[in-house]
Amino acid sequence: MLDGATALAPSNIGKAVKTIVDRGERKRDLVIYDVPETSEEKLPDKVENILLDIEEKPIIKDCCRVRTKKPGVLRPIKFTLNSTDIVHQVLRNSHILQQVMRACINHVI
Repeated sequence: MLDGATALAPSNIGKAVKTIVDRGERKRDLVIYDVPETSEEKLPDKVENILLDIEEKPIIKDCCRVRTKKPGVLRPIKFTLNSTDIVHQVLRNSHILQQVMRACINHVI
């Protein structure tokens, strides 16, 4: 059983708040796989163009490639949107995005 001093210690409260904030942040993240990578790429522009293919134009807050770069391996793109509602809206149209991505991959090959 925890005593009152342990349960309300500032370090414990700070950790709990950080955990809750991190969960809220991750709910606004999306990941796109199989997007070709170039040395001079501008990821926010690339993601915006991909989302335009499904007729979505959300504000992209953060955008980066995930994992270490290796020759011949496509790294996923993780990006953050403004709200979970926008994430759900994009996910509802993800079937269209999958078709667009397949067409792009087949066109490149």
